[in-house]
Amino acid sequence: DPAKGGGSISYGQSVRGALNNRYSSHRWTFEGRTGDHVIITMVDPSGAGLLDPSLSLQIADGREIAANDDVGDIHPDGMTTRDARIDFILPGDGLFIIEAGRFGGRGDYVLTLEQATP
Repeated sequence: DPAKGGGSISYGQSVRGALNNRYSSHRWTFEGRTGDHVIITMVDPSGAGLLDPSLSLQIADGREIAANDDVGDIHPDGMTTRDARIDFILPGDGLFIIEAGRFGGRGDYVLTLEQATP
């Protein structure tokens, strides 16, 4: 159901979605390998601070292995203090779940999955 959002994402891809009171999080899945260095970002593209993004990275059974709510004052270009970012080395091969959620607010988001080069 496109209204619910979520689906699959690949390295080097950005996806868009919208969160609100009915759909407070979306689940995006990707295949990863042991030692992959992933950088996941979730930003509010409005620039108006309508959405406070929150990220969770989970293994296939739903256990959380990394999370971030606010990147804070020292943040990469294109991000604001309340945007979310996970920088993590994958512990194994398999399916991983990115839960794109919100600490508060509502609105559009852009989620990007990158594989950092060693």
